[in-house]
Amino acid sequence: PLYFEPTGITAGTNGDMLISDASSIYRVTPAGKVTRLFRGLDTASQLTRLNATTLLFAEQAPGRAFFGARLVALNLTTARRTTVVDGLTGISDITLASDGTLWFTEPGNSNQPAKSIYRMSAEDLASALEISTVWEVSSEVNRDGAR
Repeated sequence: PLYFEPTGITAGTNGDMLISDASSIYRVTPAGKVTRLFRGLDTASQLTRLNATTLLFAEQAPGRAFFGARLVALNLTTARRTTVVDGLTGISDITLASDGTLWFTEPGNSNQPAKSIYRMSAEDLASALEISTVWEVSSEVNRDGAR
C-alpha cells in the first residue's frame, strides 16, 4: 500500500485520478495502480485539470509564510512548470468554468483578513501559458468504445 497525505484530487483521463501530496503528484488507475508522476513540488494542493496535458495547482513556496502561494501549471507530458500567478497569501479553491475562465480564491490571514475571488479569462490564461487552446472539448472514448 501507498502511504501519503493527500492534499488534492482531480479527474485525469481514461478514468484515472490525479492525486497530490505535499511534494508529489500521482496517477491512480481505476484498477488501483498508483504511479508517481512528479516529485519535488512545494506543498502542492487544489488540483484542477485544465486540459488533457495541463494540470493547475496551488503551491506554497518554502520559507515564505506570507504571500508565498502561487498558482502553477504543470504540463503532464513535458513536466514544464509555469507560474501563472505569484505572491498570494494562499489558494483555497481552483475551478474552470465551461468557457475556459479560471476562478480561484485567496483566503485571508492575520496580515490580510479580507478574502478575494479571482477570475482569469481563457485568453489571459492561454497567454500566461503560451498555448493556443485552453479548454479542449473532446469526445473521449471510454473503455467499452462508447462515446
